[in-house]
Amino acid sequence: MNADPASRGATNKPAYPKWAKDGLTASSGTPAKKAKPNNASRWSAGFAGGGGLSSIHQPMSGKGLVNYTPSTQQYNSLTAFNRAAAAPIYSTDPIQPDFSFWAGIFAQRPILKRISLSVGLNLHYYSAIISTGKQVINPPIASPVTSSLFYGSTGSPVTSLSYPYYPSGTGSRFTNRYYFLELPLALQWQLNRSRKLPIFWEAGLSVSRLMGADALYYDGKMGVYYKNKGYNEQTELNASTALMVGLNSGAGRMQLGPQLQYGLTSLNSGISGQHLWYGGIKFTLILGPGRSHSQAR
Repeated sequence: MNADPASRGATNKPAYPKWAKDGLTASSGTPAKKAKPNNASRWSAGFAGGGGLSSIHQPMSGKGLVNYTPSTQQYNSLTAFNRAAAAPIYSTDPIQPDFSFWAGIFAQRPILKRISLSVGLNLHYYSAIISTGKQVINPPIASPVTSSLFYGSTGSPVTSLSYPYYPSGTGSRFTNRYYFLELPLALQWQLNRSRKLPIFWEAGLSVSRLMGADALYYDGKMGVYYKNKGYNEQTELNASTALMVGLNSGAGRMQLGPQLQYGLTSLNSGISGQHLWYGGIKFTLILGPGRSHSQAR
């Protein structure tokens, strides 16, 4: 009895393993399915840096900082030196910009067609010039009343000077220096669609940690400066923005443009209203084939 032709054909059909089938498909010219892109590989690494000027924005600069003046009877009992110490103290604006620079690494990833996200790690040096009086190292000759005595609202002494200190004035200049470790997070938007000369606007926030300082601290109650007092390790929050022009090359993508950064938190926990700011030129080099955001997706 003859078997059914259909079943006989099925029985005699050779069975090939998967690797052999893929080889036959490739040799026959049948196009293979394209592999899906690996999204994890879209992160790009790069280097960044910049240089410019920094200073301390102090909204109360130029306004009088007044200590409590004792009553007439208390004032008359003071020596001439103590009367000068108990008189109101006024402070002019002594802070001037000085050189600042930074350098770091970052990673960047496109999240939309023309918008990318970046995170980095920077070392940033800030400096500012303070105008002060001549440094006072030792207290004056002792008198019946402490030469650095000040009175509170109750008429009792509340504080005294410690030495050395720098009085307010313009006879000397001191350069405040700060060293921060910064963790910036930013969004970058390509404003145009040009591939040869793309323009980018960047905005972001950074958390920074004060690693060290050689700076003068202003005591508003006493109207004098102390060195490094109050500048302990602390955390700051900054806002920054930049406008940069891109240049694509075979080695990577370069960007260059002006940058501004402003401290949202006070520079010193003991002084309200002191905010560190920076302005300069920012440079970035993104490693890998040169292409703009418009080509990324």
